[in-house]
Amino acid sequence: MPKFLSFGKYNSSKRNTIVHFWDRFESLDKFGKLSLITMLLIIISTPFITGELLSLIQQAASNKTATINIDPPSGTFSVGQEFTVDLVIDGGGEAFNAAKADVTVSSNLTVKSLTITPISSGGCNFVFINANKTPKTSDPSFAGAILNGSSLHCNLYTLTLQTTATGNDTIMLKSGSVKSYADHNEILLSMQDGSYSIAMPVTPTPTSTPTPVPTNTPTPIPTSSPTPIPTTSPTPILTATPTPIPTVTPTTIPLEPPTINAMPSETYQNSILLSGSRLPTVITVFVNNSSANVIYSSASTWQFLASLTLGLNTFTIHGQDTTGNISTSTSTNISLHRLADINGDSVIDLIDLSIFGSDWDNTGTLNSPLSDMNNDGIIDLTDFSIIAKEYGN
Repeated sequence: MPKFLSFGKYNSSKRNTIVHFWDRFESLDKFGKLSLITMLLIIISTPFITGELLSLIQQAASNKTATINIDPPSGTFSVGQEFTVDLVIDGGGEAFNAAKADVTVSSNLTVKSLTITPISSGGCNFVFINANKTPKTSDPSFAGAILNGSSLHCNLYTLTLQTTATGNDTIMLKSGSVKSYADHNEILLSMQDGSYSIAMPVTPTPTSTPTPVPTNTPTPIPTSSPTPIPTTSPTPILTATPTPIPTVTPTTIPLEPPTINAMPSETYQNSILLSGSRLPTVITVFVNNSSANVIYSSASTWQFLASLTLGLNTFTIHGQDTTGNISTSTSTNISLHRLADINGDSVIDLIDLSIFGSDWDNTGTLNSPLSDMNNDGIIDLTDFSIIAKEYGN
């Protein structure tokens, strides 16, 4: 008679384990149960969170597609030989409108010339921010932007170099940046330096040519002319005129108006928080003759969120005390500008670009706080990308 295998004992053991686990769980207090459930949720969700984080990192990395390269990146040359290299900016398929890099040429390479590539030959059509960031033979570093336009790939300039000694010489790129035309975000992925081997050339021994000895020509000794001695005139003595003593007229002291804290006189923001101090007896503050929406955070302060319209906005402030007396008034002016319209003439043009250029890398007082387009406290390539995109509007 056939025998049947029975798993009843195994099932009973498994069931007992689950029952035992449940009994232990039921015996825990509320905090213990919550801790156990939290731990299980963390264990279950960790692989998902890790996967999403890696996906976000990969996506962020994939958004950086641009390169700045020295072309050709390598070569072998003889001492005294001239050769050329190009500085090439490539967006990797994404449009850009601003870029910068510090370019250092090693001491055994002499920069004979630097030629900006014209737009007709695939040039970048960059406008450079100021003299310190305009590429030149003494310093090929640059910071530039395309005004009201963009590029996918361009040659910025061509360097003509001459070797002066044997060895391995380089053109180094540092502190690079490329800004997206669409949103002004950083898209630089990598930079390619240039590295070149310099060897001693085999040249015939030159014959020496005698150098003629120049003859000295005597220099005539100039004769000196006597300098006339000026005569002095006596200085007249001034007589003092007595100053009349003004009479003091008694005046009444009016109720002091609320004060206004310092704030920018020009901004790109559509609203600004006005604030200041007031006397404890001043119970109501009026902004442009209205006390609506004025907030009193303490017995001696006030604040008001003011909406701005394009152009000049004037806010007049006065107060009223507990007995109904009205103070004198004080006022402040705030101008709302279009983005990148630094001088406020409603046109983003060369004047705005000139003001912005004077504030580039300025560590002291700015010519205009509006040079900081994105209000991050730094005048950098992001701001240049913004003004370049708005240029001409």
